[in-house]
Amino acid sequence: MRRSEWRSLLAMLLGLILLTAPMIRLSKAEEAEVDEDEEKSEEEEMSGEEDEDEGDWDDDDDDGNDDDDDDDDDDDDDDDDDDEDGDDDDDNEDKKPDEPAVIDGEGSEGVYEAPELEGAHFLETFQGDWAKKWVHSEGSKYSGKFQVGVGKKALLPGDKGLIVPNKAKHYGISAAVESPIGNTFSIQYEVRFDEGLNCGGAYLKFPTAFTDLKNFDNDVKYSIMFGPDKCGSTSKVHFIFQSKNPISGELVEHHLKSPPPVPSHKSIPQLFTLNVDGDDFELFINGESRKKGKLSEDFEPPVQPTKEIDDPEDKKPDDWVENAKIADPDAKKPDDWDEDAPPKIEDMEAVKPEGWLDDEPDMIPDPSSEKPETWDDEEDGEWERPMVSNPKCEKVGCGEWKRPMKRNPAFKGKWKAPMIDNPEYKGKWAPRKIDNPGYYEVESVKLLHISAVGIEIWTMDQGIVFDNIIIAPSAAAAKEFADATYAKKKDISNEGKKDKKTKETPSTSPEEEDSDSEDASDTGSCKAGESDSKCQAKAKEADAAS
Repeated sequence: MRRSEWRSLLAMLLGLILLTAPMIRLSKAEEAEVDEDEEKSEEEEMSGEEDEDEGDWDDDDDDGNDDDDDDDDDDDDDDDDDDEDGDDDDDNEDKKPDEPAVIDGEGSEGVYEAPELEGAHFLETFQGDWAKKWVHSEGSKYSGKFQVGVGKKALLPGDKGLIVPNKAKHYGISAAVESPIGNTFSIQYEVRFDEGLNCGGAYLKFPTAFTDLKNFDNDVKYSIMFGPDKCGSTSKVHFIFQSKNPISGELVEHHLKSPPPVPSHKSIPQLFTLNVDGDDFELFINGESRKKGKLSEDFEPPVQPTKEIDDPEDKKPDDWVENAKIADPDAKKPDDWDEDAPPKIEDMEAVKPEGWLDDEPDMIPDPSSEKPETWDDEEDGEWERPMVSNPKCEKVGCGEWKRPMKRNPAFKGKWKAPMIDNPEYKGKWAPRKIDNPGYYEVESVKLLHISAVGIEIWTMDQGIVFDNIIIAPSAAAAKEFADATYAKKKDISNEGKKDKKTKETPSTSPEEEDSDSEDASDTGSCKAGESDSKCQAKAKEADAAS
């Protein structure tokens, strides 16, 4: 270690000693002040219990009165600001819950009149008295309570939706479907992610034979589950339906093969549409077809049960041999097999190139480098030039010449016995097949009756806004409703993007515009596909003529 480094280390140690001594003295002197502050804070807490009770965060508040809670929290923060030390402010910030999603943001003061949908089996725009139709789940784990508002920003002023106000909670809510639904219908709804979608679901469930809405939970049997679900690398728009086996009475869950991914747009409404017509289905995202097929063919497991199934009682015997090949036990390593021979050896036929500079080093100090002006030999040590490649070595080579390496013809590597067929091989074991006790012939796929619409999710995201949930009698009716709702929001969003882009694009001065037009006229005589030389020749001729 250089002397300069020793001096730096000693200076650091001395500084630590000087800093620590007054801190110890101060901590003893402040003990009395801390005791006094604690007594004062206890008296303030005793006198302000009522205010604190009113200012608690209430996750079970159905009415969305979080604004009042925020005001109480602000008052508490003001009291903290009077603290001279400022330490209590940091503690309160650490303990303060995450800010909830925006419920009534930009556009909340507007008046929005939702369109009607003739013949709808279900229609919810969240503009009227929605609480009479929708019932929150009373299950103990469903601590999250939806709220209704415009969210962060309403593209159509006054247009409200059902909002997830807080993240990291379970949410459950449902509404009854009174109208009977046949084999042809369309499910459609909008969802907007005001704060993005990182890990959570925004799908709908459509329970079957279910009317006890307050007990809606994850175990309720459903006909269809449809909508986006995303977390980490998993991103899919679910389409799952359940069928009832008439023999066993069991419900079987059928998942769409290769479902489309979730769009990554933020703060822009996404439209999810599912059209069902008998055995045929088609899934749309934002009005574009993303998947279509048949209920009887494009789901896993298939609706049609197999005639035979694996026998669950059949087990593989302990002496069952599945290895098709084994090492030949009779094979022996040849006497001339050299396992120690290296894979490469020196090429003895190689000759040192003429002009090879044996005494020249490969690297030399950079002659063009100079010692920095700020360099201190005592502090930084003796300055040395950085090393660079020796330019004399570029043509042939420098330093000690060594023969290049080549493949060793005698190299064979480690000897291994050759593989032969295993005389005890019995093949790949599989359990025997037995008749499927749940087998039946599926004449046509019929979805289970839909008795309710529900949202049952757990999410690490908030600010998820559901809107315009419909079950339409046809695909045409759903599209007509989307044109009157989603399409208008999409147009407004696109216009906003254009305006923003126009503002960000720098304007061009009149002089620059004249210059651009002159440049365009100079090259205007060049035809498409014409070579540069011909184009330049034409330009010269035009200049000479002028």
